[in-house]
Amino acid sequence: MDEQRTTLCVIDDIKSLVNGIVNNIEWDQLRIRICGVAYNGQDGLEMIRQQKPDIIITDIRMPKLNGIDMIRQVIEWLPNSKIILITGYTDFEYAQQAVKLGAYDILTKPFSTDEITEVVLRAQEAMIHLHNEADRRMEMEQKLQESMPVLKQEYFNLLIRHSANDELARKRWDYLEIAMEPEEFSLFVLEIDQFSLHVEKQDVHELELIRFTMQNIIEETVNRHTKGIVFRENVNSYVVICNTTTSTNLGQLTEECRANIERYTKFTISIGVGNTVRYIHQLPEAFDQARVALSYHFYTEGNGVVTFSETTSEERIIPRFTSEHEQNLQLALKRGNREEAIYQLDVIFQGLIDEDMLPEPEYLVNLYHELSFFIFRTFMELIPYTDLASLQMEMQQYKPTTLRGYQESLHQLCTKGCDLISLLRRSDASALIESSIDYIKRNLHLDLSVNHCAAHVHLSGSYYSNLFKKTTGLSVNHFITNERVQKAQDMLTQGHQVQEIATALGYGERRSFSDVFKKYTGVTPSEFKESMEKREGGSR
Repeated sequence: MDEQRTTLCVIDDIKSLVNGIVNNIEWDQLRIRICGVAYNGQDGLEMIRQQKPDIIITDIRMPKLNGIDMIRQVIEWLPNSKIILITGYTDFEYAQQAVKLGAYDILTKPFSTDEITEVVLRAQEAMIHLHNEADRRMEMEQKLQESMPVLKQEYFNLLIRHSANDELARKRWDYLEIAMEPEEFSLFVLEIDQFSLHVEKQDVHELELIRFTMQNIIEETVNRHTKGIVFRENVNSYVVICNTTTSTNLGQLTEECRANIERYTKFTISIGVGNTVRYIHQLPEAFDQARVALSYHFYTEGNGVVTFSETTSEERIIPRFTSEHEQNLQLALKRGNREEAIYQLDVIFQGLIDEDMLPEPEYLVNLYHELSFFIFRTFMELIPYTDLASLQMEMQQYKPTTLRGYQESLHQLCTKGCDLISLLRRSDASALIESSIDYIKRNLHLDLSVNHCAAHVHLSGSYYSNLFKKTTGLSVNHFITNERVQKAQDMLTQGHQVQEIATALGYGERRSFSDVFKKYTGVTPSEFKESMEKREGGSR
């Protein structure tokens, strides 16, 4: 329609009727424009072909070409145009046939100006509705084209997860204008290494720019080798589905993707490759295989390519550490020996990955949780709950994704736990030896052997002896003797007799006491007493 105006043409062999329709109605006020008139069927058809009017008023009987034949051609050219037939009463059945062919309405002669106006306005409303629908369809088509990349991504995300009918999928393939052959596929999954660590402080715009850049690099690399599509499978991963031909070197393609990402961005990627498949309905299988292959970067630290065929084996042995390994680890933990605990952990892990075929990563992740629980359970017997809860919260901050990461996490757990045990034991040992020292000082008159003192604090003689020396720097016997000699000096100064002192300090004979005293002081008890008396006399 011209500037929202409906176009109208009139065809009749009676000129007065044509002039009356054209001139006696204010078409302009009705937003209708007369685009042409004709006085026979042939001229009318040519005029219609040139002007393409929205509404056609025509007599059913005209020279050179009757209305029925005209309608057939007009409907073919302009299927949405509205044809209003003018007919005499005797032509009514003939006119009904024209309506069946596609005419919009019939006016029977004679008719009034109001009648022709009413019919034309109804036709105009119908045309406006059609044009509006056409505009809406065009707008929808435009939006559809704009959203096509998103639709393709959603479609392929469904294809790799759910079974599909190949025939229906091919139709959808054509509708989405996918520039690939709908058969003979390779599928691989690419995941950004350590993505969460790289982008934890990035804003949304920077994050989206990173993902767009990486997808663009992957697309350009794939398109240099074969037809393919790249779409996002997750916030940090992409899926590539491409046609596999005899000339396609999939190993070279995936390696170029890896190398180009490393070369042109600050990231590296891990790639898992599924087996090639022929049909669309096999894509979920290829996707699952690619995800399995990708999981084996658990061992590689990333920045590499793993194929599903490299991970498969007819007989996969599930390794298991022995009870001896478990006991050795537990003993090291209980002793607070972090070096030995870490060594035993490494022995366990090394034994698990020394097989010809590596165990499934999920198995080792489960083993990690099992070992973590075992270590915490061992620590529970030795570390107060508040300290252990704090250690557990600290360990939850570790979010490993590789074998090395899981090992380092357990190393940290053993190190921090053993350090806590050592600290607590040093504190406990100090308190224990302080108690023992107090006992010794209060009981110098007893036969204070090492075993006697050890029994008082409920320890074995050898452990007590080592702990005492480690804490005080002196052996038990040396400390006891030193305390007795100091006590003897005090008593001698206070005027006590030597025999009295010997008895009070647990020496059965005076001579034994005197020998010990002289050995430690260089003088006998009597000589010490005389020297003290002289010193006191001189001072007076």
